[in-house]
Amino acid sequence: MAHRPGATERELRPEEIEVRHRPGVERAYFGDDFVVTWEPALCVHSARCFRSLPRVFRPWERPWVHVDEATDEEIEAVVATCPLGALKFERLDPEVASPENDESGAGAARGPEA
Repeated sequence: MAHRPGATERELRPEEIEVRHRPGVERAYFGDDFVVTWEPALCVHSARCFRSLPRVFRPWERPWVHVDEATDEEIEAVVATCPLGALKFERLDPEVASPENDESGAGAARGPEA
């Protein structure tokens, strides 16, 4: 079931929240030459990401990752502190860096359900 646009996590029905916790559910956030992916099923909510870089990682917003708010080096350093690897950072070839070329099925998480 898709999330209702504009609904906060507190406003979502349980069946809408649970869709995030299925295996293989992944969100992708594209920068100019990198992508940050987030796998909710692996996230233990240690809060290292948003405590370290709150202008990028804002779990109270959708989408919650704002890759344009810091340098790729800053984001990469914070993602490396994710304890179970729920957040991943990957550099892309310039030709692959756009969401239109995403073949993973994850898509670009730029909409309200991200």
